Amino acid sequence: VAKDHMAIENIFAVGSAEASSRATQVEGLLNEIKNQGTALIQAGGLGVKNPKSQQTFTQDLQGIVNLAAVVLADYQLAKGN
Repeated sequence: VAKDHMAIENIFAVGSAEASSRATQVEGLLNEIKNQGTALIQAGGLGVKNPKSQQTFTQDLQGIVNLAAVVLADYQLAKGN
């Protein structure tokens, strides 16, 4: 997850034009973060054992990824891509 997060930060660090052209890559990294985070939560890697709490964490993670995808899509619309 941290590796993918760093990759996204590096894409955004080079500027908006480059980030816009690599939107598909950013979306892929967001999906990887979601999948890896969900697996980590479900495996108990975060120390969360309660199934209801695991479900809440998974839903929160999905919400964050969805929000990031919406922001990315809105940015692309604003730039005319």
